Amino acid sequence: MPRLRFFPYFIASVSFALGCATNVCADDPVVFHSDVSLVRVDAQVVNRDNRTITGLGPRDFVIRDGGRVQKIQSVDSENLPIDLLLLLDVSASMRPHIQRISSASHEAMHQLRANDRVAIMVFDRSTRIRMPFRSGQADVERELERLLDQETFRGGTDITLGMYDAADYIRRQGRLEARKAIVIVTDDETERNRDEEGVSRALEKADTVLSALIAPDAMHSSNGGG
Repeated sequence: MPRLRFFPYFIASVSFALGCATNVCADDPVVFHSDVSLVRVDAQVVNRDNRTITGLGPRDFVIRDGGRVQKIQSVDSENLPIDLLLLLDVSASMRPHIQRISSASHEAMHQLRANDRVAIMVFDRSTRIRMPFRSGQADVERELERLLDQETFRGGTDITLGMYDAADYIRRQGRLEARKAIVIVTDDETERNRDEEGVSRALEKADTVLSALIAPDAMHSSNGGG
């Protein structure tokens, strides 16, 4: 995955106490004040066959901040570990969808590498950590099967709370050197107000991306939140 580094702004002031008086040459210290902001942008570039395109450089990308083109300092290709949080809606009617996710997880878990980690959080009207971050594929599969037996799938839904708590958890428990992602599985039905701007800020603070798997029947529901 290419990693882009650019300077959104650079303000530097330099003060040098140099010079000699008529009879005295002072050894004053050199004072350097700087304010530099270096921003990292992760990007994955693939072709039509979903294969990664390599060998890209700064000239192959354009980054704008507030409409202004920013200078890209470097483009580095790094294979970073992943911290993935599965955020599962266990409200009423979600059991068959979670069952399908559990069945499909066997193949999906084979894509994880040894240093990747997965955590599992469930939510209805409240949130619960079912499994903290672990790197074992077998642990993830066992916990998915266990939650199907232990969760009642009878509660209501507060999607906003679930996403807030997921972002906070991955912010606190995610590794600094890892790419962080949340995958939410839900029917997109919620009893509480949505706060898209607040959730967006929480995700930005956690330096994580959010992907959603919406239950198929929710796509045809007139009550869906979109």
